[in-house]
Amino acid sequence: MPLSSSKKTRIAKHCARWPGGRIADSADVPQDAPSTASALCLPARPTQLLWVLAISAFAGAVHAEGVDFIQPQDGDTVNSTFVAKFSVEGKKLSKSGDDTPGTGHHHLFVNAVDVPERYTIPRNDQYKHFDRGQSESLVFLPPGKYTLTLQFGDGAHRSYGEKYRKKIEITVVPDKE
Repeated sequence: MPLSSSKKTRIAKHCARWPGGRIADSADVPQDAPSTASALCLPARPTQLLWVLAISAFAGAVHAEGVDFIQPQDGDTVNSTFVAKFSVEGKKLSKSGDDTPGTGHHHLFVNAVDVPERYTIPRNDQYKHFDRGQSESLVFLPPGKYTLTLQFGDGAHRSYGEKYRKKIEITVVPDKE
């Protein structure tokens, strides 16, 4: 997996802490290594490797938080009746009313304005609530172009803000008969 320049910079900073340390290249990483091992620092002393792997794993986990559309994807053309699937990382799915910290449920905005962090997400035709903790749903939209926003909110329907928001644009066509 290619590394982004920001990730290379972060890893290089960690490598610089040890004299002789360097970023591993593809020849250094075994083919059967897990994907999280695709970027690591090879310190001059082998005893330092475990510490560097822990730093690399933590750095990757920090950037995984948020929500995403599994389907549809940005730019997709879908029928009027389609299945939408969602994911969340960094929070746990729960039912509406559960006030356990770090939990919440998905909301799907259809051509609607964003809701700022800690503000309550409205309940109307443009803001769909998945109160039972669902991560997929059958969606019905008339043909046209749409901006869909996936927003994760807490048990009281308060937005977790931009970090837990994802927008895509789709085109809806009539169902095939």
